[in-house]
Amino acid sequence: MSGKEVFGMLLMELLETYPEASLLKEKFPKLYDYAYFVKVLDWQEEYAVADKNPEVIDEIEFWQMLLESGLISKEEYEKKLSSLPRYASRTEGIAFMDTNEVSFRKKRPPFHVIVHELGHCYFKESDPAWNSTYGGGEWLVWIVLRHNLKGFTEEHIKNYMQLLKLNFENPQRLYEILTEKSLEVAKKFGIDNVKNLEELCMYCGWIPPQGDKTLFNHSFLVNVLSSIEYRDFLPLWLEFLRMLLIAPS
Repeated sequence: MSGKEVFGMLLMELLETYPEASLLKEKFPKLYDYAYFVKVLDWQEEYAVADKNPEVIDEIEFWQMLLESGLISKEEYEKKLSSLPRYASRTEGIAFMDTNEVSFRKKRPPFHVIVHELGHCYFKESDPAWNSTYGGGEWLVWIVLRHNLKGFTEEHIKNYMQLLKLNFENPQRLYEILTEKSLEVAKKFGIDNVKNLEELCMYCGWIPPQGDKTLFNHSFLVNVLSSIEYRDFLPLWLEFLRMLLIAPS
């Protein structure tokens, strides 16, 4: 196993100990069950591929603990944080998709870190198609979980990520798909005075994304997920997303 040591458990043994796991199981049962096929490895320093001033995050967590324990005031907490370097990142987990193995920096990582690495293994997608930071499929998973949305499955997440990849392969085709579905849903909601995607953006209070088709498409999809996340024109964009992901062309 190339020097990697197995921590001695399947990911499911860890996942099922989190209260939040029950909702994941309800909404995405295939993703949840896939944890039975993923092994947990001991953490190795070589896995810390995204570390940048990781000690800063350790210190932030320390002061956060003191604040929550009432040992320091909020003013003292903010003063300490303001003196720290502005940028820091710390690798919390890593996934080896080909071998269905994951590893975590902490023995009990945050729930979202487990879902992130499990998603890499299940969907076999790397960043940016999966990572929520880039507007990937993971963000849609969390929107479904946070807002208890119904009717979305693992297949919808896969379809969404396929559209993201289409954006790099054939952005003009994706633009046509987005336009077709947007105008279809606009008509369904009685919005008859828009003739293209840009006009629909303006109708909903968005400044149409600038740049080439690739940038436009990506910004548009991010705006759609943001609108659903923050309940802005929610019925319209939720219906659009359902129509878009049922059977993308």
